[in-house]
Amino acid sequence: MTPEAPPDPFDLSRLCRYFSERSPQPMVVVGGPGHVVRYLNPAFARLAGGTVNELLGRPFAEAVPERVGNGCLAAFDRVFRTGVPENLAEQEHGPSAAAYWTYAMWPVLGADDVPTGVMVQVTEATEAADFRRRSAAMNEALVVSAVRQHELIDAIRQGERERHELDRQLFQAQKLESLGVLAGGIAHDLNNMLTPVLGYAELAADALPEGSPAAPLLVEVMKNGRRAADLVRQILAYAGKGRFVVGPVDLSALVRELDVLLGAVAQPGTVLRYDLAPSLPLVEADATQLRQVVVNLVTNAAEAVGAGGGTVAVRTGVVAADPPAVFLEVTDTGAGMTAAVMETIFDPFFTTKFTGRGLGLAVVQGIARGHRGTVRVHSVPGRGSTFRLVLPSTPTPAPAPPAPPRPGGWRGTGTVLVIDDERVVGTIASLVLGGAGLTVVVAGGGEEGVALVRARPGGIDAVVLDLTMPGMGGLETAAALRAVRPDLPIVLMSGYTVEDVTLQSAGLGITGFVQKPFDKLALLAAVRHALGQ
Repeated sequence: MTPEAPPDPFDLSRLCRYFSERSPQPMVVVGGPGHVVRYLNPAFARLAGGTVNELLGRPFAEAVPERVGNGCLAAFDRVFRTGVPENLAEQEHGPSAAAYWTYAMWPVLGADDVPTGVMVQVTEATEAADFRRRSAAMNEALVVSAVRQHELIDAIRQGERERHELDRQLFQAQKLESLGVLAGGIAHDLNNMLTPVLGYAELAADALPEGSPAAPLLVEVMKNGRRAADLVRQILAYAGKGRFVVGPVDLSALVRELDVLLGAVAQPGTVLRYDLAPSLPLVEADATQLRQVVVNLVTNAAEAVGAGGGTVAVRTGVVAADPPAVFLEVTDTGAGMTAAVMETIFDPFFTTKFTGRGLGLAVVQGIARGHRGTVRVHSVPGRGSTFRLVLPSTPTPAPAPPAPPRPGGWRGTGTVLVIDDERVVGTIASLVLGGAGLTVVVAGGGEEGVALVRARPGGIDAVVLDLTMPGMGGLETAAALRAVRPDLPIVLMSGYTVEDVTLQSAGLGITGFVQKPFDKLALLAAVRHALGQ
């Protein structure tokens, strides 16, 4: 028997198997459309995380899980179908941690050179892919950082603009606050001055014989005094010391009431024309505020016309809207305004006139907003301006319930102490209360009043006390009186409203309140209630 020849160490198939199994380069052969693993070397098994026997015969996608976007199976199909080699870079694999492989693929040819499978050489590219992605992320971060740097610069500039705007608004607010403090002080003094004006006029009217020709004159004095008191209440409200009185208002009737005052506002040569709609729907508003709006707008229009003469037209009417609204329109034939001026006319303290003006239109806009209305402006340089106030109308209110009977003919008994630092107010109160049969004692301040009560604790039946006095103020005086006589009825007098006084005097057991300037019926009603008569 002839001995077998030893295998040729240089046999091609032997060399191919040797190089494949010993090579550190992962290699795998997949066959047919199902991508079944027909051959793999140990290097590929290690890369895939298994053994040769575990992976052999399994579909490639099962042996090596793909991640989203992996295109290796589609590439296998193209090479198998066309016989053209392909390369595929950095495809993502792995069931948990991502791994990136690069593929070199070429067909395995069978009979007649028809592809029967695909030979794949795999290169592990995870580190390179991670580096490339980190570099891309870093570049993106640098771009974003540059963009954000510009955004930061823009934000800083915007912040500076906003800070300057806030500084400007704070400055304006401080101006308005100072104006409010001044207005509150002036309003308090005006109320003290109006009290004797109305009081003496009322007492004089009562003393006149029936049919006296002086009676209508005193009625006019009282009428205008009450109108002045309304204006003072508005000043107090702007100063934060009062409340607005809201009720149904007829705009046309309100303008007609102001005819004489508006005629005085208009400069010589200015013609005032009225076109006031009859039966205008009512608006729910503070009449004193609306009077100020009318006066401010007409004053502004008259000054726009100037000494050269012109026309100021005041018109009211209904706006066809849902819900319905009414309007007040003031038109002048003055010089008009540019667009730049129109942008700032409602700013506080802005004015095109002499120094010291500039609150008129700002107040108009504030009042309009407070009444859920708007102010619209139309102006053409050289052709004049039109200001239109639009306010929502309100349904006609139900008739008010009859007022309770007033103590006009009441005659009382007892002693009332009146405490007020204004001598004339004490005199008026003394005359009114004395005329009703009461004994009146007047004190010029809190200390004097408390001393009188201490001197005759059982001889004072009620106290009428001013809220704002120098030295011992009204609230301090009320507390001291309560310490002497806990049961002593106390009626407070103030130019401020009952809401403000109630807040300030809570806990002092105040019996009643009279708002300055008062009429005699209001004072008598409060004292009668305090005395329980």
